[in-house]
Amino acid sequence: MLTLESNSPEETENIGSEFAKKLPDRPVIIALYGDLAAGKTTFVRGFARAFNLASDVTSPTFCLLNEYEGEKNLYHFDLYRICDWYGLLSTGFFDLVGTETMIIEWSENICEYLPREAIKVKLEKDFSSENKRIITISDYN
Repeated sequence: MLTLESNSPEETENIGSEFAKKLPDRPVIIALYGDLAAGKTTFVRGFARAFNLASDVTSPTFCLLNEYEGEKNLYHFDLYRICDWYGLLSTGFFDLVGTETMIIEWSENICEYLPREAIKVKLEKDFSSENKRIITISDYN
């Protein structure tokens, strides 16, 4: 387990970028956990930057999935509104497991369906400062 502190959105992006650079060169699943405004999409923005993705990273809150194409493809899920197997099935999630790199916001909604090898990243607000976040990475291979 690795715990990091971020004091700004820029630092959260940089942590996401550095984390992505250290991943194995194979498809992985990153399961993000955290409340609203915890910095999940900011983390993903940095993660995508490490893949040299040209498109703007935004939360796929209403469309459920954004696909970013680059050196590696990245599938960015927002599962805030998904809470069961049938809903998850409708997103195409199971078709991508093991074949593409996936990063998932609101993983707590589908944790029972995540593969065991998913890397868990928890982002928490630290209320001592408006922009301070505590980022905990577990099950890191």
